Amino acid sequence: RRNGLSHVSVTMAALAGREGPASLAIHPLDAGAHTLGDLANKPKEQRDDTNIRRQTVRTMTLDQVVRDNDLSAIDFMKMDVEGAEQLVLQGGRESLAAGVVKAVVAEVADDNQSMFGFTADSLVGAFADLGFAPYRLGAVLTPWSRGTDPNGVENVLFVKDKTFLAGCQLR
Repeated sequence: RRNGLSHVSVTMAALAGREGPASLAIHPLDAGAHTLGDLANKPKEQRDDTNIRRQTVRTMTLDQVVRDNDLSAIDFMKMDVEGAEQLVLQGGRESLAAGVVKAVVAEVADDNQSMFGFTADSLVGAFADLGFAPYRLGAVLTPWSRGTDPNGVENVLFVKDKTFLAGCQLR
């Protein structure tokens, strides 16, 4: 409410593939890298094994958030869940397949996906299975393909309906 946005609400929960409690790994070096995944699977230089602690958090599914808030459309969603993207997709399968969510920007990175036994390619495939096409973000949107650095983190735009891209410059 501080920003005067009456249509925004905060829910104290993590999105995941199921509802209930989950263990959140608190990253000792990077407050933006807390994860429901296993930090032990991160490269050594990205973790400090001596200071990893865990905290129990509440999880919800995307489908439950859509139902609880009676949402008919989510035009844009930024997903930054440190490797749990495919879990969020599992918990949002109904809403995503039905086109409630129009577009998603998600991090595509093998390092993050590996904490859950997934790969960047399997994430892109999971979006494709739900009817989303991937685009590389930039001054001009281009269809996404794997970059030359397989461990690099890249924000990718996934679009359900290409009419969402009206007005965007495509290559």
